[in-house]
Amino acid sequence: MKTILLLLVLQSVSMIQSMALSVTINQTGTGANSCSRSLAAVVSGGSGSYAYTWSIVTPAIAWPTTNGVANVSLALNQTADVNVSVQDLNTNQMTSTTVTVYRVLTGSFDTFIPNLITPNGDGYNDNWIVTDSGKNYSPINAYSYTLTIKNASNVQVFAASATVSANHLGVIGGDINWNARVNGSGSIVPTGVYTYQLTLVNCSQSTAYNGQLNVLY
Repeated sequence: MKTILLLLVLQSVSMIQSMALSVTINQTGTGANSCSRSLAAVVSGGSGSYAYTWSIVTPAIAWPTTNGVANVSLALNQTADVNVSVQDLNTNQMTSTTVTVYRVLTGSFDTFIPNLITPNGDGYNDNWIVTDSGKNYSPINAYSYTLTIKNASNVQVFAASATVSANHLGVIGGDINWNARVNGSGSIVPTGVYTYQLTLVNCSQSTAYNGQLNVLY
């Protein structure tokens, strides 16, 4: 009887050990307008009893939040490669995997806002375009914007807004623009001085930029 029990135990242990241990990381909250990233370690194989250890591989910084659990949330101000190591507490098998976690958008905005538009069709300054500070079409560190442009009589001639959730980059230089037409599709506005209010939003701040825009031909 003891021999049979021993064989059953050994067979059970052998079956547990034969199930290859593996782990993947499911990541949610990856959009630019998400101010935290949720990571879930999903384990297959093994005995079902696991220990978890999270770490940041690149850059070399300390783990900033709760450890030893299967599900964590991160709000990093820089993109990082995150690793989770899993140990089977019954078989001592170990496995790990790494995933890239993109930074959440925080800090100052990176913008160049022009004060001139010349919509004469010559290909130069025909559109008013907000870019990054280098006057390129790179991220400006915002996930949302609201724009209003008014004429000298304080009448609104154009408005636009958007919230970016499709990618981690957020609003890109060139996304915010005006073609000098009423509501973007009507007639070209007369020459003169217009005012704009542009509000940018990210995970740490909301800033309103107010200025004048000269329309010349």
